[in-house]
Amino acid sequence: MIALLLMLAIFGLLTFWLKLPRGIALFLSGVLGTFIGGYGLAFRDWVEGMFVFFDPILIVCTALLFLKSLEQSGTLGFLRNLLLHYTAKSPAAFLLAMVFFLMLPGAMTGLSSAAVLTTGALAAPLFIERGLTVKKTGALIALLAIFGMIAPPINLPVMMLANGVDMPFIGFEKSLLMLTLPPALITAFGMAYGPLLRYKKTYGTLLHTDTKDRFTFSQWLSLFPLLMVSVYILVIRLFPNFIHDIGVPAVFLFGTLLSIPFIPSSKRLETFQLAYRSSLPVIAILVGIGVFLQTLALIGARGDLVVSTLLLPLPLLPIGAAIVMPFFGALSAFGSATVLGVPILLAMLGKNEIVVGAALSLFAGLGDMMPPTALAGTFAAEVVGEKNYLALIRPALPYIAIGLVWGLLVLWNAGFVSQLLGMVQ
Repeated sequence: MIALLLMLAIFGLLTFWLKLPRGIALFLSGVLGTFIGGYGLAFRDWVEGMFVFFDPILIVCTALLFLKSLEQSGTLGFLRNLLLHYTAKSPAAFLLAMVFFLMLPGAMTGLSSAAVLTTGALAAPLFIERGLTVKKTGALIALLAIFGMIAPPINLPVMMLANGVDMPFIGFEKSLLMLTLPPALITAFGMAYGPLLRYKKTYGTLLHTDTKDRFTFSQWLSLFPLLMVSVYILVIRLFPNFIHDIGVPAVFLFGTLLSIPFIPSSKRLETFQLAYRSSLPVIAILVGIGVFLQTLALIGARGDLVVSTLLLPLPLLPIGAAIVMPFFGALSAFGSATVLGVPILLAMLGKNEIVVGAALSLFAGLGDMMPPTALAGTFAAEVVGEKNYLALIRPALPYIAIGLVWGLLVLWNAGFVSQLLGMVQ
């Protein structure tokens, strides 16, 4: 355990004192950890650690490429206008549409930052123009991006949890939807319904101008790649015995190829460049976490952590997870899921592992709104023009608490939840 604490201290110093990117800080912490453990230049373990999360890295690269292609082709902007036009008479319907819109990129990439910087940037003016404060708008965008990151079909924290206990990433969809949709809806309606309703009563509609006349056939056609990818991902999960699963990265590549004709030729190269720049920091974090975890396993610190966790009283584990994992997630949600989530999941093997893993991924994901880094909050502050990202945390705190309490309720009742969802206990 001393070695683990020393590695975490090194990571903290590299991140907050030397201001190194988190991926590089995790990598260097793992490298120095082999010296702390007395293994010296453990090249083989460093390289092996770099490839621990190779599958999630492929998903991140291809998903961000697909997302950027949708952004550059104008599909996301058209989808926003489309949803606004057809829900303009009802604030409730508008909020439901915006929950789907803001959660979509996170659900497809497993990254809250991707959602904030794409659909979040597109939706922010809609909320601010309709009476929501800048701080609440930023908090709303950040929280819905986080809930989208935890929602199916792509959830990177739970993929890492499953990888840590040698469990296939199969059958998580129902439990992840149950964990994310209720707090997402409560957050959206709690923050935005009042201002939107007042705006509707004042102006009679949520629209500034009628957008329907500007919808063209090519815009409708640009939705085809998104529709195809969504339908294919849904079908392979509903009918796995009849539809061949070509793999999530291949699905996203196929969607990107379908999107290319809708991207102006002058922007096609830029699309690949933007995807590369967006994915590189995430890849660095995944590689760094892999080396960090490989070092923990090499020097025995991971085993000590698992044994120490197993010795804790079982009733205290869910509460401890709901407190510790979000704060560790402030450094890295992926690191929280792997370093803390795996031993907690192993300690709770008597419960349904899928439900437990899904709940732990929610705790880890909410770390993206925790200081000092608050990744989702930082990006949301930039999107809405708020200089201090901490200003977004105060309006978000009640809804973070709701998410944690909801996750705890699901975790405590994992057996009942698995029966309710028709899952095998």
